[in-house]
Amino acid sequence: MKRILAALICLGISLVLCLTEFICIEKNADKFIKQLENIEEALYTEDRETASEIAKRIDDEWQDTVYIVDMLLYHDYVDQIGQDLSALSVYIEYEEEAEIYATCEKTKRQLKTLIENEKPTVENII
Repeated sequence: MKRILAALICLGISLVLCLTEFICIEKNADKFIKQLENIEEALYTEDRETASEIAKRIDDEWQDTVYIVDMLLYHDYVDQIGQDLSALSVYIEYEEEAEIYATCEKTKRQLKTLIENEKPTVENII
């Protein structure tokens, strides 16, 4: 009986940790997706200064957040997102329109994939 109780406690702890990880990843990814959309919107209205400020802020916020995300996920994938976010401010500075939009879309897709990969689905568990 004690073994069953211990197993249930371990299962409960595992579920709480997994749920906490998913919420953390989803919250951060959604925040960065929204900021990328704000960059696209600022560029659409030809407000490069605001877009540049958002790009710098998003890069700084990513650097502050990456240590949490990095310990929970595959490092190479997280590093690629960081590189793309860092490149945005340079693209904005040199007015590389196509690269800005392509990088925003690519990074949003990567962040959405992070969320999808953390969902407790059969494909992700197996």
